[in-house]
Amino acid sequence: MMKILGGMPLQKKKKANNDVRRFLNRILGIVPEIQNRLFELFVNNLDLLVQKARIEGSLDRGIVHLKANVIELQGTPKVFIFDLNFLLPLIFVFKTDGN
Repeated sequence: MMKILGGMPLQKKKKANNDVRRFLNRILGIVPEIQNRLFELFVNNLDLLVQKARIEGSLDRGIVHLKANVIELQGTPKVFIFDLNFLLPLIFVFKTDGN
């Protein structure tokens, strides 16, 4: 079990990509017209979830490629301590000139 230093225990989430992969494989056995409708529904729901996460500020964009002329480190990296069997991730915050 992982913990943020001084925080509550975090539960590991089941990988969502297994569910997506399973969904996409299952609809392959259906008539193409119904496949298209189900996939359209899936994409519409996904778009709504992404939009909601953006509004709430909880959208995780993963790795982002920074494009700028100037990139500055802001403050010191924050260290999160997990179970001793895990690496210690560092969180870096950067300021860019926006180019």
